[in-house]
Amino acid sequence: SYENFRPKNKDALSKLRIYLYFFFKAVILMNFFIVFLSSMILVMMKLQLFIRVFHQTSKMNSCLIFSNILIFFTRES
Repeated sequence: SYENFRPKNKDALSKLRIYLYFFFKAVILMNFFIVFLSSMILVMMKLQLFIRVFHQTSKMNSCLIFSNILIFFTRES
């Protein structure tokens, strides 16, 4: 009777191994996704901060900054 149960047990073990493999793969992918998402959120926050600072300065100042950037780029090329 023991011989009859052995192959079933082995099949169950292999199934379990496959499930575990896919589970760990999914967890690793999820971690990468979370890291990517958090970095994207950080970048967006920094951009928002930059935009807020840019809006707080007067329009004249922003125009001056923009013209200076344009002059710099034309001088570089």
